[in-house]
Amino acid sequence: MENSAVRADAEAVGAGGDARFDDVVLERSVESRTQRAAWTWATLAALIAVGAYLRLVYLGRLGIHWDEDLSALAVKAILANGVPELPSGMIYLRGGPFLYAMAASAQLLGFGELALRLPAALFGIATIPLAFALGKALFSERVGLVAAALLTISVWDVELARYARMYAPFIFFYMATLLCLWRYRVQRESLGGGMLCVALALIAVSLHELGYSLAPAMFFPLILRGPKEWLSPRRLVFPLCAAAVVAVFFFAWSRLIEHLMTLPLAEAEQALAARDGGAEASAPASALPHVPLLANLLGRSPAVFAVLAAALIGGAALFAFRRPRPMLERLALIGTAAAGAFGVLNVALLGVVATAWLKRRGLPAFRTPELKFALGVTAASVCAWLLLTVLLGLAEPAFAGLAAAKAALRWSLLNFPHFFAFWGYPNQWPMASVPAAIGALVAFDRASRRPSQAGSGFLLLALATPLILNGVFATRYELFRYDVPFDTLYFCLISLGLLHWREIGRAWGRSQGGRVDGRAAEAHAGADNRFAPTAGNRFAPAAAKRFAPAAVGALLALLVLAFDLNPVRPVLVAYGDYRNEGALYGLFGLGGYPDYKTPALYVAEHRAPEDRVIVLDSREMYAYLGRVDYWVMSSQYETQTYPSEGSLRDLYVSTPLIRSASELEQALAAPGGTKWLIASDAMLAETRVIDDDVKGLIRSAAARVVYVGRDGDTKVYRFP
Repeated sequence: MENSAVRADAEAVGAGGDARFDDVVLERSVESRTQRAAWTWATLAALIAVGAYLRLVYLGRLGIHWDEDLSALAVKAILANGVPELPSGMIYLRGGPFLYAMAASAQLLGFGELALRLPAALFGIATIPLAFALGKALFSERVGLVAAALLTISVWDVELARYARMYAPFIFFYMATLLCLWRYRVQRESLGGGMLCVALALIAVSLHELGYSLAPAMFFPLILRGPKEWLSPRRLVFPLCAAAVVAVFFFAWSRLIEHLMTLPLAEAEQALAARDGGAEASAPASALPHVPLLANLLGRSPAVFAVLAAALIGGAALFAFRRPRPMLERLALIGTAAAGAFGVLNVALLGVVATAWLKRRGLPAFRTPELKFALGVTAASVCAWLLLTVLLGLAEPAFAGLAAAKAALRWSLLNFPHFFAFWGYPNQWPMASVPAAIGALVAFDRASRRPSQAGSGFLLLALATPLILNGVFATRYELFRYDVPFDTLYFCLISLGLLHWREIGRAWGRSQGGRVDGRAAEAHAGADNRFAPTAGNRFAPAAAKRFAPAAVGALLALLVLAFDLNPVRPVLVAYGDYRNEGALYGLFGLGGYPDYKTPALYVAEHRAPEDRVIVLDSREMYAYLGRVDYWVMSSQYETQTYPSEGSLRDLYVSTPLIRSASELEQALAAPGGTKWLIASDAMLAETRVIDDDVKGLIRSAAARVVYVGRDGDTKVYRFP
């Protein structure tokens, strides 16, 4: 329609109207860009408004839960004396400056759940336009809008933005660092922009230890420029200096946090050492993960391992050196076989990807003999390990036969190293991972071709680096919530899959020189011939070209929105209560929240100064009561305790530990005032941390329940 209007104006000007025609084209082009920009910004504003509503509505309805208790205790201490010193003497600096932002909110609005959560919610809202900016900078406005839309309705991102912890601001500053790296070190080199990147990275590190992965990120611009730039000393100055600053700050800050958090434990150890005349030296911990199948095979039959390794690695070496190949390709092939021989399938898969990358042909590289061999040797190593597991009994004693093979595949081959990134996202969002996988193929094809598209390479590097590092080294960050900070990058992959899925077919049909090969051309021609116009099929070609792509795109969008990123899910979270009852909550697997608040407030209202309070959840209750006399917990939970004055105490609030039913009976029968016990059925079901005799004693006192929390699970027992 726009082109027709332009032609009409041109005809109206006549033969002498070339200048007028150029003016009309320019004017309409400017008008089109203005309309498109207005639509883009209006859409983004709508997304921000929806995201703000989901993150702010009923923000203070629920009491503190999970680790919000630590933030609450730290904020109380900051408001009292300016230092986040917990009752046990621990200086709690996790979250760093964000704790003081929460304290400022509490000072302004009054201490409470709303004030504690508001700063995180604001950062969660600000991340939506940041996701758009990152997607637009790397790819296009459409990719940025889709990524921002997915972030807006992501139930995990909504949850963390309504959570009084450091995750939401950490996500913001992590993504802001990556965006600045792209703009000021890849698109154009700016020293001031580089210093801004380092400053943002330091803030991210101060908020959460996962920021350590921003140190290698400083090398992304250099990696994207190619091997010719790697040998230039001038090019190495910024990444080396920037990475060193971030790394030094990470180690110093981490050591400081660890030292301050273990102050109660250190004082207890010094007391024990003084009493016993010295402390035993602990064995150094290994940073690399333990590979169970390999360890079991080496212990039972090292000769079998030697044969397996020689067959796989030797075969790969023969293949690699049989014909002239670049040395890096040879090393990648041999490394893939070695990883398979050692039973680390995730590393072998990385070897396959590295081999394909080195070909610099995009997806057609997977049709080359080198990639077929790499895939074959990886599959052969998996089959060999599964066979050895069944024949030699390498799995855990509880498994045998096919169950042992399944357990080995699930818990050993796929989990060592624990690259949660490979399987965490598909496990969490199985259907949305289909377009994400397509987007990953699109990004890989773009980035691995010569010349490559830097945005795709930057995205893959930014997403893979922290997740792979968490797997190579035995870190604490292997739960899915530690992958959530990288959701923006993952959503960019989904956006690529949704918007550019047709590139896969064209890329796969591309020959080594960049043209579509003959077989692919024949296949395309054959597909077109099916829709050749006939007497009864005159409009089939136009219909197929019009509706087939739309149908595939709609199917991919449906996979994303049907369940995993269904817009109903964040609404349910925003309106959630302690019980979360209803068919929709059950359909989406959204459980309720524990109610620590109302039972604690009931006890605070009815207890006398001489009464004693006994709890199963120490820190949560302490945050509301300001004092807890005993903590009922099994001695198996030793990582949260320290010895002091002849008993174990909670590491954070110094509550004495009750470890057995006899100790609990003594506490309940001790002279003095009324004894209040706060316990939840869910905690009683945790056999790992509560002894069976303790659970039996508490359950036998059901007649003493005087209050039940809003979750229907947490109960207050009164022992007069």
